[in-house]
Amino acid sequence: MIARTHDDSLQIIEQILPYFAPGLTVEMEVLDDPYIKSDISFCLQNVSIQDSWDGDFNTPRFVTHSLTFDAKVYLYGPVEIPRIIKRVVATLSNNEAMTPDLAKYNAELNPFTVELSSDNYSIDEYWSN
Repeated sequence: MIARTHDDSLQIIEQILPYFAPGLTVEMEVLDDPYIKSDISFCLQNVSIQDSWDGDFNTPRFVTHSLTFDAKVYLYGPVEIPRIIKRVVATLSNNEAMTPDLAKYNAELNPFTVELSSDNYSIDEYWSN
């Protein structure tokens, strides 16, 4: 914001501040695909004024108004196609007694080259000691 006088800038700030009592909630479109709208809350935390003028009356005066906000938003990660788990190995043991492994369970897709859950496959399972 740029204003001609310091008084003009204060009047603008005075018009903005009442909207944040204590916060302002705005409905926003956050994703295009899938289409998601969400209410975003903006809470005003701090207003500060910095006057950097130090000189004679011919030197330009710059007054900076800083408004600090907290925004309560949802973060969305990238959309990925889930991958299929093709192999499982589970080792069973009794750690409290410090004994060797009791057994090992193995499962694997057949054929291993399956990419989609709709493909034809079987699961080969076996136990070992």
